Amino acid sequence: FDNTTDKLITLKNRKNSIQIIANKDIDNDKSNNCEKALNYLLSSSIKLEASLDINNITILELSHCCLTEVPQYLKQLKLKHLGLAHNKLQQVPLCLYSGLKYLESLDLSHNSISEFGMEPDCVFSLKLLKLNHNSFKDLPKWLLNFKSINLEDFNYSCNKASHYNFKKNSFNLNVTKVKRVKLRNTDMIDSDFAFLRCFKQLEHLDISNKYYKYSNRFKDIDDLFVKQVWKQLTVLKLNDLSISFFPEGILWLESLKELSIQKNVISWFPDGIQYMVNLEVLDISNNTLVAIPKEILELQSLKVLKAARNSIDQVPDLFSMKNLSTLDLYDNLLDTLKYNLQTVEYVDLEFNYLDTVEFGDSYSEKKISYREKYRYSRMDGVQMRCEHWSRSSFTSEESGSELRIVASEDIDLEDWDAPSEVRQTSPDIDSADEDWQGDEICPVKTIVQTERVYVPDEDWMFEDADW
Repeated sequence: FDNTTDKLITLKNRKNSIQIIANKDIDNDKSNNCEKALNYLLSSSIKLEASLDINNITILELSHCCLTEVPQYLKQLKLKHLGLAHNKLQQVPLCLYSGLKYLESLDLSHNSISEFGMEPDCVFSLKLLKLNHNSFKDLPKWLLNFKSINLEDFNYSCNKASHYNFKKNSFNLNVTKVKRVKLRNTDMIDSDFAFLRCFKQLEHLDISNKYYKYSNRFKDIDDLFVKQVWKQLTVLKLNDLSISFFPEGILWLESLKELSIQKNVISWFPDGIQYMVNLEVLDISNNTLVAIPKEILELQSLKVLKAARNSIDQVPDLFSMKNLSTLDLYDNLLDTLKYNLQTVEYVDLEFNYLDTVEFGDSYSEKKISYREKYRYSRMDGVQMRCEHWSRSSFTSEESGSELRIVASEDIDLEDWDAPSEVRQTSPDIDSADEDWQGDEICPVKTIVQTERVYVPDEDWMFEDADW
């Protein structure tokens, strides 16, 4: 525990807080070293400082320590936070079943835990629970009973689930205080929307995909917003869900402040985008957008607009958006752009048809700051122009425009009055050789795809009952 460069363990302590950090450069038996550190800390004769008694510790952080198990005597502490992320745990620590009843925050993420069937002693006091990136096969059922009424923040991302059919628990879910739910890559399908709508007090919802494993698969994401139950929802993330149309139900989420709908296949903004008056952050990057409509100018609360890697060739004059501080239109098809360089703090307009040199050093500095902030690795320069039809601005009704078909002089025009020519074939080929033989020539490989099947709850025959 010394301060030398070859130390195995680092102890950081603040007021009633201990963090044990394993040296990443030393891989030999880090689990054993961390357990020795725990034994050292919890010995009855030890006081780290005159003002910090080990019995008064409320925060214990043991992440990245390669732990395979957690000492049972942790149950004696009056912890409010226990961090065990990024270890090698295969089961829930036993100390959670026989102590730590005052625990408010528990982080078990990034381990190999497959079951959490029994409710912990801290079920009444628990406010934040992170179970993401484990090996669960189903959502722990104790989360849905009345005892976990104080739970506010729950992350189950990157875990498997056979179903989310918890209608018998709908009353318990309706009265919970859950405000933040992260269910990225959790095998969700359309029938699970009823489960999500049970959380009436949601403020943050993330059902995106980030990996190929346990992907969420929705046929019609707009069905999630048919019944407006979220009056306090401020953050919504729907990334990488193969969404082809902007869900119009989102337009009626009046409280929404942040919308991330990147990595989809959306080409157009819907009518009514101007009604999202409280929106502050809009990330619609990596889609197939062809234009940003002028109605977006009515979103005077908008601070961040990210629309990189689309096919946008038309953007309205953004000078009137006084609160816009971040503008990302990297890799699009823009010829010109008007925006207020003085009020925008972060900007990236590279890889368009316009030359950003004319924006001067101020633009360059803000671009560098933006990329550093989000750790983006991008190229600079002007995109190569190619012959193409402008997909957003072209209409047949434009004055003076014509659609003409011009035949090249090098192409012989077809004379329909001329007698038909007989196609010459090889003498070695007879008519039977030219007959299509079906799958003998073009075999088709059968693709079998299995999906999770929704099993109805026979005990409850109602849908989205309000209590």
